[in-house]
Amino acid sequence: MRKVDVRSHFSVALQKAQIFEGTVRDNIKMGKPDATDEEVYKVLGLSKMAEFVDSHEEGLDYILVGSGQNVSGGQRQRLNMARTVIKKADVYIFDDSFSALDFLTESEIKENYATLLQGKSRIVATQRISTAMSADRIYVLDKGRIIGVGTHSDLLSSCPIYREIADSQLGGRKEGAHEEK
Repeated sequence: MRKVDVRSHFSVALQKAQIFEGTVRDNIKMGKPDATDEEVYKVLGLSKMAEFVDSHEEGLDYILVGSGQNVSGGQRQRLNMARTVIKKADVYIFDDSFSALDFLTESEIKENYATLLQGKSRIVATQRISTAMSADRIYVLDKGRIIGVGTHSDLLSSCPIYREIADSQLGGRKEGAHEEK
């Protein structure tokens, strides 16, 4: 199978969001060149960026300067994720792409994407327990090795490193955890 054929099945949002000089529309349409303005605006809404676009007179024609220096880190990530989800793919990879978002925005976007990407495989690499908690299966890595696999609740009881990270990030409140005796 050719690389281009394999790549057509995947869409990826990296932690270091790549934003290109040009309009918001141009940046999003890189994920789907034939996308309509309605499709572009829909994924911007799902990515919590429609309000930003609406706040500028230029709308979808708002110019993003080199590397997206005229938007915040969280806005760059959301634009990058919008470009990722507009592409029709079988597998969506989010490589720590929620890291610059506050927890409420992350939660809303994940909920929006759950509906949009229903039936598609989603791989999320994260250092945030709050991001991992809702995954069907979590893989815990330490020094490049898998040291735990399971749900949030499973790992709280079976993986000391996961439990330690959860304690430090969640302040001892481990939603979905079984009480330990």
